[in-house]
Amino acid sequence: VLTGGDNLDLSGLGNLAQVKTIDMATDTSANTLKLTLADVLSTASTDGVHTLALIGGDNDKVLLDEAQWMGSGDVLTQSGYTFAVFNGVNDASAQLLIHQQLLHSFH
Repeated sequence: VLTGGDNLDLSGLGNLAQVKTIDMATDTSANTLKLTLADVLSTASTDGVHTLALIGGDNDKVLLDEAQWMGSGDVLTQSGYTFAVFNGVNDASAQLLIHQQLLHSFH
């Protein structure tokens, strides 16, 4: 859980095996999350797919490398949240579920 305007850079962290969800929506501060395809691939897989759900408010933001991620056009509702589905460009086993209220920007 990110609170108080926290920033979290997961790029290069390495082992996120137990992480399934990152929740930035528990406060009103603007939180920022940066992650890479490798970060998502370091999470545990289910049926061969590494999925990470990102939940946030409309002032929170996730930074993604546009060379690594592509929106699938799919929308998924899970646990009361509506997510846009993003897949790894060069690795279909990586999937991001980005809460639709969360700002995302590519760099």
